[in-house]
Amino acid sequence: MVTYEQFVREVAKTDHVPVDLELLVRSTIDGAPSPFDDLGVVAVLPGEDVNDTSYLSESELADPDIAENIAAIGHVLERAVMVAKSEDGVHFGYWVDGRDGDLEGAPIVSFDSEGQFALEPGASLAEAIAWQVTFGDPDEWGELRDGFAEHGIAFSVDDPDELGDEPVAAPSDPRALHLAFVNDSRVARGLDPIG
Repeated sequence: MVTYEQFVREVAKTDHVPVDLELLVRSTIDGAPSPFDDLGVVAVLPGEDVNDTSYLSESELADPDIAENIAAIGHVLERAVMVAKSEDGVHFGYWVDGRDGDLEGAPIVSFDSEGQFALEPGASLAEAIAWQVTFGDPDEWGELRDGFAEHGIAFSVDDPDELGDEPVAAPSDPRALHLAFVNDSRVARGLDPIG
């Protein structure tokens, strides 16, 4: 059985785990109810592959376009600490590119089942996931905000519309970085860049 300490060591790779992440991990491991249940989100446990390509055939893996995309995704994921996954295949984590690995205050990044990255608005993992999953619905937001508050986790805003107004501040953009890696590979193969 996976332990919290194992998660901290192998997934978070830091001793400074934000309180909302600790709640998510402990509820995933112990099965205790938490507001993350309402979001359909669980922790990524040690040994789980965020960029699982096992569904691809050998011929697909040999395709240069697919191979360069998989490699580019891997390069981007090296700059993130992916810690959560939703029931619809979206992974969430901390964008630590240009940081010392501290998760507290790091921008939240998502990686979907189509291989797309995005920086999510929100001051914490819980807030960013709530915003993404509820699409900013004020009633759902209020219920989730109150549910997390019962666990000592405060949202930074009362109205979810306040989160979507400004771009997320980060030292780099995972989406742009992914495209740059793909294009570097394409140019090396003698092809034109895309996007």
